[in-house]
Amino acid sequence: MKTHRTHKENLYGYLRDELSVEDRLAVERHIESCAACTDELQSMRETVDLLSRKARRPSELRSELYWQQFAEKVGRRIQVQATREDSQSFVGRLLELFAEHRKPFSFGFASALSLLVLAFAAWSLWIKNPAPDQMASDAEVRRSSEREATIQKTAMEVRAADYLEQSKVLLIGIMNTDTKSLVESTSLLRRQREISRTLVRESHEISSRLTDPSQRRLKELVSDLGIILVEIANLETEHGSQGVEIVKGGVERNGILFKINLEEMQRGTQPPPRKENEEHPKSTI
Repeated sequence: MKTHRTHKENLYGYLRDELSVEDRLAVERHIESCAACTDELQSMRETVDLLSRKARRPSELRSELYWQQFAEKVGRRIQVQATREDSQSFVGRLLELFAEHRKPFSFGFASALSLLVLAFAAWSLWIKNPAPDQMASDAEVRRSSEREATIQKTAMEVRAADYLEQSKVLLIGIMNTDTKSLVESTSLLRRQREISRTLVRESHEISSRLTDPSQRRLKELVSDLGIILVEIANLETEHGSQGVEIVKGGVERNGILFKINLEEMQRGTQPPPRKENEEHPKSTI
């Protein structure tokens, strides 16, 4: 039988319609007899509605200096990726393949490879070449499209990395602070709720734009963080201790901080040493 705490942890999933039919029915039965969870669900619903009605997009809250540094980060990432791309021709790859198989008994392989190269060259000369202007135009359109897609993909990954960094700072502060002290500090709790609400709005925008298959794991992490951040945004002083413990339990159980560190290492998004004139992420922890 599921406990009150389990049902409370499922409230956000119930609100987002992400639970299985069985879990959803269990939550509905529970809130019929639990006034506290009913109030908690209503509070979550009001918070999500409030955030979705915000007129300003999270990106508009950033300073001009932030976006200048953001553009520089994207440029550096694109340059690094460009240097890793393989620019060798078809014949060059064939020659590399020959070099890898170069052995005393590989004469037959070399002969077959030579015939293949000659056949490819003859076929290339035989086929009808497109008009030079049309070929150049098509190539330019293709390069422009690929370049635009790369820039957009890289920009969202850089922005997601900033989001993960800010979320990690917030969560580390909560995890390393005594629950009682955290609840008793009204100003600190209020500030953490404000930061969480800002990050929740950010997570909605980022998650909706992480559409590349290679970004699936990153998108899942952003969504998991969104659940934790909504719980922090709804922390109340009168029931703060239980709420903080649920947040801490969710972070530990789901390995959120470990996943953030792993994502940073795998994508190489650890922030570089900052210059003196760069903005530092503000933290009140």
